[in-house]
This record gives sequence, C-alpha cells and structure tokens, in this order.
Amino acid sequence: MANCNKLFLDFNQNLNVLSTKKTKLSTSKKELRRKITDYFKEHHPAYKPKFFTQGSQKLGTVIRIHDDTCDLDDGVYFLCEPDVTATTLQRWVYDAVKDHTSEPAQWRKKCIRVTYKADYHIDLPVYYMVAGEDHPHLAVKNEGWEDSDPKEFITWFRKQRDTNGQLVRLVKYLKSWCDWCAHKMPSGLCMTVLAERNFVANDRDDCALRALLKAIRSDMQREWKCTMPTTPQDNLLSKYSEELKRNFFDALDEFIDDADEAIDDEKNQLSASKLWRHHLGSRFPDGLDEDVDAKEAKLRASAGLINSGRAATTAAVGIAAREYGGVPNQAHRFYGGQRFHPLARQGKDWFAVFHREKQLVERHYPAFRCQLQRNALCCRGDVASPGGEGTYQIKIDCTPGRPPKVFVLNPGVEYRNHAHTHFYPADNSLCLYYPGDLNWSDKHHLHDKTIPWLAEWLVFYELYQITGRWEGAAVDFPPTAN
Repeated sequence: MANCNKLFLDFNQNLNVLSTKKTKLSTSKKELRRKITDYFKEHHPAYKPKFFTQGSQKLGTVIRIHDDTCDLDDGVYFLCEPDVTATTLQRWVYDAVKDHTSEPAQWRKKCIRVTYKADYHIDLPVYYMVAGEDHPHLAVKNEGWEDSDPKEFITWFRKQRDTNGQLVRLVKYLKSWCDWCAHKMPSGLCMTVLAERNFVANDRDDCALRALLKAIRSDMQREWKCTMPTTPQDNLLSKYSEELKRNFFDALDEFIDDADEAIDDEKNQLSASKLWRHHLGSRFPDGLDEDVDAKEAKLRASAGLINSGRAATTAAVGIAAREYGGVPNQAHRFYGGQRFHPLARQGKDWFAVFHREKQLVERHYPAFRCQLQRNALCCRGDVASPGGEGTYQIKIDCTPGRPPKVFVLNPGVEYRNHAHTHFYPADNSLCLYYPGDLNWSDKHHLHDKTIPWLAEWLVFYELYQITGRWEGAAVDFPPTAN
C-alpha cells in the first residue's frame, strides 16, 4: 500500500500557475479593463463597465494545463438595463478588444476570449444587473439573456471548503485528469460540482481521490446529471452525447482500477506513481524506488519514541529507546525558518568553549570529526538514513556569538510551501529549536542538544518525504511565497 500522499501534495504545487505568469495575467487583465473602459467612454458613454474576476481563479482551483497555458475569467458588468440586445452589448466588448493581441479575439457564445499566444487567455463574459434584482443576467450570443450568478457560486463553494484545503486540491486533480484525457471530458465547473457533492475528507490525498472517483461513478451511474447548485441551476451535462458519456465512464473505470492497484497492491512507490501519472499527466512526480510502507513503519517506531519522550541518540546518531543507552533526547520544538538572534560574544574564551565541544562530540559520536580553529569549530560526519539505506553528509558550524548552524550537505534537503521542513531557506541550515523556548548560550552543547535534535529531524524529514506532513513538535513560521 504505497503511500503517495506527499507526491500528491507536490503535484498540487506543480499544477499552480507560476508567479511570473500570475503577474502577466494580472497586468493583461488591467490592460483589458482599461481598454474596455476607454472604449465605452468614447463610443457608448451611457454604459459604464464594472469588472469582477470570477471562475477558478477566485476558487483557487486554476491549474496549468498540459501545454502550460491557463485562463482567467473577468466578468464585464453593466449596472443598468441595456437598451440594446445581448448580442449587441457583446459586440461592443468584442470591438473594444478584438485587436488587442496578435491573435484576433474570439467572439464565443457566452464570452469574448482574448488569447495571449502559447501562454494564457482571458475570457470576458458580459452581464447586466439592475438594483433590487437577485442575480445578474449573462449575454448569450444570438439568444439573449440568461440568469447567471458567478459570485453566488463562489460564495457557495467557499462555504463547502474544508479547513486544510483538500477539496480544492481534489478539484485540481480532477481537472488535470480531464485535461490529460485524449477525448472530451466534463468541464472544470462540472468536476468542481461533482467533487463537492461526493467529497469525503481523508488524511491522505491519494486515498481521498480514489474514494471521490468511486463516489462520482456511483453518483453518475444513478443519474447522468450534474445540477448547478446556484443560479441558473441548470444541468451541466445536458448537452453531452451518449458517446461522450461512454468515454467518461471508460476513463473513470480505468482510473479507479489503477488507483486500486496503486493503493492496495503496489508497495513500491515509484511503480505506484507511474500508475497515477498515467491518468494525471507528466507533472505528477516520480516516487521513491523502494517499499515506502516498510520504511514508514520503521520511521514511525522512532517517531513514537521521540514524541513520547523516551528517545535517546545512539553513537551512530540513530534513535533508540532510552533504556538501551545513548544520549537522552531533550524536549524541544522545531522552528519554521527564521534566523536566530546573535548571542553576546564579549568576554568569552571561544577557543576553550569550542575545544570542549569538540571533545564532547567526538567522544559521544565517533562518526563526527571536528576541526578546531581560533574562532570557529566545524564538525562533519556521515549519518545513516533512519528509514533505510544511504547516508547523510552533515556539517555543523560554530562561530562566536552565534548558535550552531547545521547543514545537510548531501543529499540536498527540500523546502516546499505545503509543509514546513524546518530549515532556513536562505542558507538551508536546519531550524532545530524554537528560540522562544531556548536562549542558546555557551552553556549549551552540541552533543546533548544539537546532534540529538538533528537525529530527530532526519526521522521526521524522511516521514515528511512519504506523508507530506511534519509530525514532530514544532512552531511554524509563515512559508515563503512561490
């Protein structure tokens, strides 16, 4: 039962629109708004457009699709009843933006689409709303007006969201699946409604997605219908043919079969990840080429000792029960990534301080060798992986007036925003304790604090690499921006 939860959390990050593209989208949106406003001011001054960003951007479910493009919906609203037809009002918006980019704007049934070649597009649906009415009216080309309320849908969806964001992530996974399929699939809006209707939270995203897929299949087998929960409350699947319906169920059945195999039968995480990638696309990361369930069980045994206060650190910098000897681990909390404050450095014989630290480290941990200089101490050692094969190359630097800095030189450690890994991103030094709990001084030692806490960090880091969660005691610092 290969745990792929962290792979899904990484996949969620991989689906996010890059910050550079977000900036370009925002700039383009402002330019289009200005262009539309100026056009109406010059040609139709009685009509004063207002704007409202809606759709997946507002829900937090926007994704980068397989060709690395994305979209944005920016509603154009007129707060008066127009004296022209819906088609005419659409045409005016079209005229305002038709030559804005190198690709001519598209006048679609329910929006004007402005395409930025091989990058993104912005859809401009047109509405009017009169004071006192409950809902806006959407312009439909050659048909007239229909009730539609994107803001009402946004409010509805936000009320359904769970506190840890799993529903939003699942919607993104479903949208990526639909994008990766070779044939036409239900819209992102439809998958959003189906996800909310059938969502049950789970500690693991892989298990939650499988359960959601099965629930959607049962739901849709009962009735091929997806009713919009807000205005206009129409059936989002009403225009799908029998062939499209068949294709959807075929793709869904195949996805569920592979999800069952990945979760129930496959122990090797790399093999399981390939099953997920087949349906979710190339942005889904490759897993570890090992039995992660056995590794997780071993790590959880060590984590249990740490979290119960029964852990000691062995001479090999591993975690064991205290009754078997070693340096007893002291209570502490990891921190989330901010520099520690400098210490008072005057009046200390730092050479003597560091000489004492060198002796203590090398006495308790033969794998470490320390080099003493006049105003610095550097300790290096290879520490075995607490969950399996391989070693970590560790360096500990001590300088006057500063707490020790601990680095994992090889393999490199990974910082992701979806969970703290408790090191300082600027230089990748580990944040092994919360400075509010401990004011580090020359009275504190590497051998009974820093190195045991390093041993704990390795356990929790390897668990994080499987589960995507930090399971040790910690004080989080706000994550950095993407």
